[in-house]
Amino acid sequence: MTLIAGFNFSDELYLGADSRVTFNNGDYSDNILKISPVWSSTVPIIGENRNCILMGVAGSVDMARNFFKKINDAVET
Repeated sequence: MTLIAGFNFSDELYLGADSRVTFNNGDYSDNILKISPVWSSTVPIIGENRNCILMGVAGSVDMARNFFKKINDAVET
């Protein structure tokens, strides 16, 4: 199960997610980033940046990777 939560505080939105991924063989890893930056007009994304798009993902890693790439490619053009 993946937990992704969003909180809207006036003029800011906070996203959080768990970091565990379980593989088909039952093994797991607790260091997976499930919220990824898609676009940012300033660097770094963490900190005082107010112009960014983040994507939270759950389910198929391949599907999420392809979806992220398509969005990122479309925004960068």
